[in-house]
Amino acid sequence: MRVFAMGCVLAIVSALVSHTATSATTSDKIADCCDAVNKVIADVGAIRAGTTRREVERRFLVDGGLNFPRQTRYVYESCPEIKFTVDFKLSDSDGQGLSSPDDVVTKVSEPFLEGPAKN
Repeated sequence: MRVFAMGCVLAIVSALVSHTATSATTSDKIADCCDAVNKVIADVGAIRAGTTRREVERRFLVDGGLNFPRQTRYVYESCPEIKFTVDFKLSDSDGQGLSSPDDVVTKVSEPFLEGPAKN
């Protein structure tokens, strides 16, 4: 899993380096990309077990495509190709299995890269 995460980080850095202004030096580009990657890791890492769906959805967008109440995929708003999956414990008291802003995070995946989801 660690190797996969490092591969994702390297892919993100590569993608960000290619979009950095051409007037900057290579080392400046790499430093900027590393800063951006570290921000993504910190932002996603701030989601902890016990956080509510409401809090997650204040900071991140639900990805398009098929999602489920117990497991929802989110995108990083400034770069929607950066995604992560959150598992929730549902708070529904009526047993219908519907999502609620009060659902509680049980697990958060590492950020990963993926093209846009199609609805």
